[in-house]
Amino acid sequence: MATALVIVAGLSKTLAISIALLDGSISWGSLLIVGFIVFALVHLWISRDAAAQRAAQVEGRAVRDDARPVTHSVV
Repeated sequence: MATALVIVAGLSKTLAISIALLDGSISWGSLLIVGFIVFALVHLWISRDAAAQRAAQVEGRAVRDDARPVTHSVV
C-alpha cells in the first residue's frame, strides 16, 4: 500500500508509510474491538444458559425443548 501511495499519489515515503500503518492499526483495532464484544456476548449467553440448565436440573424439570422427543429432518 505504501509503495502504491508513493508511485501513484506521489507522496513521500515517510507519509506513505505513516498512512499505511494508521490504516492497518485502525483495521486491526476495529477487528479486536468487535471481536471482543462478540466474544463477551456469546460467553455471557452461554453462561446464562448453563445456569438455567443447572437450576432446572436441581428443580427436576426440563429446560426448553428437552421434554420433546427428537425428530430428524428428511430434507
